[in-house]
Formats: sequence, structure tokens, C-alpha cells
Amino acid sequence: MHIQHYIPAGAAAIYVVLFCVTVFSRPWTRQKKLFTAYIVSAMLWSVSDLLLRNNTWNLDNLLLFRVVLVSSMLWVIQLYWFSKGFLQMPAGAAIKFGYAALLVFATLCFTGKIPPGITTVQGNLTPVFGWWMVLYVVPMFALAGLVIYSLSRKLLTIDSPEERNKVGYLVWAIGIL
Repeated sequence: MHIQHYIPAGAAAIYVVLFCVTVFSRPWTRQKKLFTAYIVSAMLWSVSDLLLRNNTWNLDNLLLFRVVLVSSMLWVIQLYWFSKGFLQMPAGAAIKFGYAALLVFATLCFTGKIPPGITTVQGNLTPVFGWWMVLYVVPMFALAGLVIYSLSRKLLTIDSPEERNKVGYLVWAIGIL
């Protein structure tokens, strides 16, 4: 195993533990349901990335790369929805935009239109870049920007130190991710 395998493997292991803890804890609230959906999408992203980087099995790298792209886009959408739901803020039209963009992107990916190819040089995978990157990057940055903006505005209006810490931690974590 190369060093590049450890991060997705560790992340997948952590997500599996978080998933188990979340699923078996009660009561089920809306926040827990949104968090579980986020954990599942992040787990799918980590496992598909681990499989993509693994050279021991002869798997279809282009198909796995497409799964990584779609699952990472789903991960961002679920993070947006969880962040808004965690603080009882409405998701609004942005969640519909995110899922519509995901549907278009996934359809183009799994019909073979984007990305057109992938090259492997000494174990490093590089996609054939092109116009399709706009369909991938714009929705993710738009959702990340919207949630950071709305959480930052909420941060300015909160009086409770506990709520302020929750919002501050979410802004900090989303900014890093």
C-alpha cells in the first residue's frame, strides 16, 4: 500500500464508525437523519477513492473515477443540507439546485460523456480535463459559498455562546473541507 491509500482508508474507517454510532443512537431527529445521509455520502466517496487508488485489483479506473466525482458532489450537497438543518435553517432553493446539478452531472458521467478519459502514469491517475469541470466545480463552490455566507450571517446575530460555538465550528470545518 502506498501512502496515498491511507487517507481514504482512514476516512472510510472513521465514517463507518460514525455511521454505526449514529444509526444505533436514539431518538432519531431530523438532524440525525441529515447527518446519516452526509456520513453515507462521505463513506461512499472515501471507499470509491480508496478503490480507485488501489492497484492490486484490475478495476475499471474510469468508472471508479466517475463514481468518485459523483459521490464527492453528493457529499458536498449533503454537507450543505446537514449544515442548514443542524441550525434549523431552511435549505431553500439551493438544495434543489444542488440535486439538479448532481442529476445532470451523474447522467453525463454514467452515459460516458464526461470525463472522456483517464491516463495512468506510474500509478498516478489524471483525467482528460475539459468543459465538464465547470459542471463539477461551480455547483460545489456555489453551495459551499452559500452555506459559509449564511452561517457567517447567523454567527453575527447569535447571543448564546453555545450556538455561537456550533456555528463557528461548522464555518471553520466547511472552510477547511
